[in-house]
Amino acid sequence: PNQLLSYFVLDKLGVFPGVAGLFLGCLFSAALSSVSSCLNSMAALIYEDFLKLFQYFRDFDDKKNLRLTKFLVFLCGLLSTALAFLISTLGGNLTQISSSLNGAFNAPILGLFVLGCFFKISNANGAIVGSVAGFLFGLWISLGAYIVKPNYPKLDVTTIGCNLTAENFNLTPSIVLSSFSKHQSIRATNLEGFELFYSLGYMLYTTAGVLVTVIIGLIVSLATKGHKQHVDDSLLLVDLIGLFKFKLFRKKTHPTQSDNDSSSSKNLTEFY
Repeated sequence: PNQLLSYFVLDKLGVFPGVAGLFLGCLFSAALSSVSSCLNSMAALIYEDFLKLFQYFRDFDDKKNLRLTKFLVFLCGLLSTALAFLISTLGGNLTQISSSLNGAFNAPILGLFVLGCFFKISNANGAIVGSVAGFLFGLWISLGAYIVKPNYPKLDVTTIGCNLTAENFNLTPSIVLSSFSKHQSIRATNLEGFELFYSLGYMLYTTAGVLVTVIIGLIVSLATKGHKQHVDDSLLLVDLIGLFKFKLFRKKTHPTQSDNDSSSSKNLTEFY
């Protein structure tokens, strides 16, 4: 599956000298620009968040810090290269593999932002348990889909016996409708029962992980009395739960004489 794009470029643009090489150069440039920034970020995080916990590394001057950071970048590059060779042995589409892993790792982070920005009742307990649950869910469904390997019916991409030209090619509406009705519903043919969870599309791993993080986080927050905590409304983008609290359903309370007296004494105290 990873050869279709390169084959398309060679087949359609191979007649123009240098265009296929230019495409390949742009592809590698786009990949290396992202990889280089990730390697530098990982090296900086390892040094700042882990190595600086030790007094020996905190005493380094700028020159030693630079050398150590470069060495960490080199080690991260070796590890990434080894993982690239490992992933090449897994088979399947590279985009699907990377999206599955990114969905498992990024979903808890996005879920934490959703909890903190949109739900006033969320607390630290809900954030920790929800993020762990979202990570485990994404890791479970990613590894499960790789182990079980759902079998999806795919269209044939071979060119053997294909002698169609512009003169003898005739695409009738009946051919289009029959092809559409045949392939409009693509489901895994080797999954039953609980294994149907593994048929979830890899592009939905992040969405599912975020939902698990938010739902588990809200349940744990409610169980740990997160609704009783005081949170400044300016720290939220929108309080989604507060949107459902209409004034019509709120119990109206009328101030009593004692409340007025206490309010007046409080105002006098603040004045003095």
